[in-house]
Amino acid sequence: MTDNNHDLTGKPVTAQSKYIDIICEALQLTPEQIHDVRPLASGMTNHSFLFSCGEEQYIFRTPGEGTNKLINRQNEYRVYQQIIGKGICDDIVYFDADAGYKITKFIPHSHNCNPFDESDVTQCIAFLKQFHQRKLSVAHYFDIFKMIGYYESLMDTSPPRFVDYQTTKQRVFSLANYIDAQPKDICLTHIDAVPDNFIITDERIYLIDWEYAAMQDPHVDIAMFAIYSLYDRAQIEKLIDLYFDGNCPKNTRLKIYCYIAMCGLLWSNWCEYKAKLGIDFGDYAERQYQYAKEYYQIFMQERSKHRVESAIIVAAGKGERMRPITDSLPKPLIKIFGKPIIENTIEILLEKGIKNIYIVVGYLAEQFSYLAEKYGVQLILNRDYDKSNNISSLYCAKEFLKNSIILDADIWITDPDVILTEFKHSGYTSIWTSQHSEEWIQTVDEQDRLLSCSRGGTNGWILNSISYWSDEDCQQLRADMEAEYIENHNTQIYWDDIPVFCYPEHYRLQIKRALPSMFIEFDSIKELAAFDSTYQQYLK
Repeated sequence: MTDNNHDLTGKPVTAQSKYIDIICEALQLTPEQIHDVRPLASGMTNHSFLFSCGEEQYIFRTPGEGTNKLINRQNEYRVYQQIIGKGICDDIVYFDADAGYKITKFIPHSHNCNPFDESDVTQCIAFLKQFHQRKLSVAHYFDIFKMIGYYESLMDTSPPRFVDYQTTKQRVFSLANYIDAQPKDICLTHIDAVPDNFIITDERIYLIDWEYAAMQDPHVDIAMFAIYSLYDRAQIEKLIDLYFDGNCPKNTRLKIYCYIAMCGLLWSNWCEYKAKLGIDFGDYAERQYQYAKEYYQIFMQERSKHRVESAIIVAAGKGERMRPITDSLPKPLIKIFGKPIIENTIEILLEKGIKNIYIVVGYLAEQFSYLAEKYGVQLILNRDYDKSNNISSLYCAKEFLKNSIILDADIWITDPDVILTEFKHSGYTSIWTSQHSEEWIQTVDEQDRLLSCSRGGTNGWILNSISYWSDEDCQQLRADMEAEYIENHNTQIYWDDIPVFCYPEHYRLQIKRALPSMFIEFDSIKELAAFDSTYQQYLK
């Protein structure tokens, strides 16, 4: 069992460990029935040992140094009352809500989640998401900002280990406004959902050690899993995508960045307190602190960017300048080297990860129907395509405008890099010309912000039909189209007239520089034939 010089955690004592009496009383045993006692590797919060009685094996947990100031065991007990019997945690046979002692059945033939094993992580994140979806509740809340301050108060009055601590703390706390503004589905959250707390067997997964669990935004668990695993940026992005099946909204991703910064500061302080008690976690505290600093910066950088969430392809026109080809075929379905123009665009968008693609059709609309099955795009019918200019097409797609890229369907993209997946400011892809052009010519300042636009000109930036629109500007576009197209019955303008000429004061546009070699817009059969000799026959 044990000797008189060491207790069951391997620590020296002068008499038989008091834990024997607890085990005997809890399991109705005699000391002689307890055998094969083995200390386990200490966790960051508690100490544990393995013991057997008969054929059964158990784990006894005893609180670690300073834990009485870190953990409310009554709250932990209440959490277990909510989750026991629901196939979530390990099998608890004894719990002392005053002292924090706990006895659980040992889980044989199991292993902890390896954060660098794709199969392990996939299983555990799916399990975590399913737990969150249960929306369990308890009466207490884990306030991360308050706990940062509380852990800080547990340290003595000596200067913080990190010289820029106060600056970092101020920056992290400034994230509260963004977090408060985001939708959150508060529920019972583990808080400490790190890989070591996931136990995997062939049959199921267990999530153990619920001492920090409380009501919170469940996305905090994603942040904790990431920083405990010491993931880099790419691994964190992959983890977020795994939880959200590749469809994490930008505002939620930014919120998780905030949680990473907050939790990094939280556990850095936690480690500092433990260090004062003589518990050394190596460079763990410093690495957690770096998450606080790094992810504040990442949040600030990414917040100014907009990730493309939808693509609107305008394909409703007749393409009259391409007759006779377009007498029986929509211009976007003209093939270049055997591939329809619009399919080239769709494939590039999908390769870029832009999955929500909406195509506005009108002329010979039925010919586009195969695209829905082939690529999973959504077709939108513009019934007024032959009565109005293309403002009617964008108006038909207005409900899908959200951090959008808008393209004409007759562009042949030769360089996929012309398609951006993130952008900072709304605006048009533009090509410089020093020659006179009848296209729309933009003048810009040194930051490429649009100053003015004219129909035709020299020495300026040609406005092209690949443009990007932030969610805020998409909302403005919807309102301005409603005013101009519906209320003012201005049906013969381009939709681009709205931000460029009708209401330029409503937008702050910035051009996206491109090279002439990156895409081609065919305006005539002559231009088409010069690129693909198949069409030379139409020039005879």
